[in-house]
Amino acid sequence: MSETLDATTYTTEATARRWGLTALVDGLWRGLVDLRLLLAVLAVMLLLAIVALGLPQLPDQVRTDPGEANRWLLATAERTGGLGEMLGASGLFNLLRSPIFQLALTMATILLLIQLAYLIGAALQLRRIAAAALHQPGQAGEAIVLPPGRRIYRLRRGVEIDAPADGGTDGAAPAAVIATAYPALAHGTITVTAADLPGASSPSEPVQERRTLALRSPWAAWLKPCLPLGLLLFASAIWLLARYGWEVTIPTLAPGETFRYAAGSLELRYDVPVNEATGGATPTLVIDAGAAQARLPLTAGAWANVGGAIAAAEPATTAMLVRTRGSQPLLTQPGQSTPSTAIGLLFPSAGSEQALLLPRQGAGLRIVRAGDGRDEFMVEFYPRNSTSPDPILRVRDDEPQFLALEDGQIVDLLPVPSVRVTVRRVPGLWLLLPALLLTLLGLVGYWRRPGFALLQDAPWSPSKRVVIVQSDRRATIAAVDGVLADAGEATE
Repeated sequence: MSETLDATTYTTEATARRWGLTALVDGLWRGLVDLRLLLAVLAVMLLLAIVALGLPQLPDQVRTDPGEANRWLLATAERTGGLGEMLGASGLFNLLRSPIFQLALTMATILLLIQLAYLIGAALQLRRIAAAALHQPGQAGEAIVLPPGRRIYRLRRGVEIDAPADGGTDGAAPAAVIATAYPALAHGTITVTAADLPGASSPSEPVQERRTLALRSPWAAWLKPCLPLGLLLFASAIWLLARYGWEVTIPTLAPGETFRYAAGSLELRYDVPVNEATGGATPTLVIDAGAAQARLPLTAGAWANVGGAIAAAEPATTAMLVRTRGSQPLLTQPGQSTPSTAIGLLFPSAGSEQALLLPRQGAGLRIVRAGDGRDEFMVEFYPRNSTSPDPILRVRDDEPQFLALEDGQIVDLLPVPSVRVTVRRVPGLWLLLPALLLTLLGLVGYWRRPGFALLQDAPWSPSKRVVIVQSDRRATIAAVDGVLADAGEATE
């Protein structure tokens, strides 16, 4: 009776299938599930983001006007220096809408979806192996079929029948080696069909096969999919930000001034309501974002969430609101044809001055910001047909004043600061917390390294038995193979 026994290490992919289209698909899949490819794409995205942090980004209020956006990009590229043209062509002055960044983000999203499906399949594979590996029927000398999922490595070797299957006391046999890497061991014995040896005259009687299933942190296999899921939430937040997010910054908004950003359905109005009884002014930023509205009192660090848009306001340069009491428009600036009831004036530095006209009264105002380091104004009133002003009226920032005109009209002088406003719409912001929690859970799963090893030991012939080891780690198979070789149990 002759014997045939394979003593090589091989994987679940049959050699015959490694040709043609099957080999191509197999190689492509193994490349797509390789974490190194995903890490390379994420590294490219991180590098682009770091480079963009050091570059000015195209303002959203400019981006909506193609002509203005093109002029801004050209001017910025010239200021950046020799690399400006290349940086502009690559889109790094507008990172979220850069073709390179969006291509990398698309690739990362696809790879994360593949990783998620792959890791869920691996968790299901480990669960099914744990449930059935010790009871599945088989044939001596044949590796039992394991469910698909992660790539499985196998070793089959023939050993002398008198060699101890459990390694005896020296700990060098397969079970002892496996136990060092996988703390949870389960043993079982099952009746299997005897090996179908060439030249046998009649079917052999069933034999007893001893099996050992070793597991390491099987629960962690269900945590590993949390990592790509968390990164997918991060990617979703970036997609939402690129598609629906925007940011506008208004360096100085004068009292009474209005700013509109049509692309974001945003309107900002700087109102200065006055208490008629006390004369006190309460600077207020009125924010209209879509159908939502909020009134934000202007104090240091003031902010509000209005219709999903986050508005932050800070007092800026010194300013003054000049207004007429009542509804009659009396005020104009030089060159202005239609009188207004209120005009906001900016004074960016000490010594700055502004002029106002009162056409109906034939009078004028000259307002100068004092240069002594205090927020104080000197107001000169020029009556009708006069080249000399009335005595100077001093107005401090905390003391509103007024002018009484000859016809009984009253002009209020309200020193208030201009305001610097930044409004951001970040639609995917709420995704960041669950994304972070899922990512941390996924890292725990990778740290615990879930896995399995399955040992089968059955009689092969009157003088030999066959040992089969299957595992999702190549290192486990190599360790068992080395121990068997060193012990002299390998056959030719």
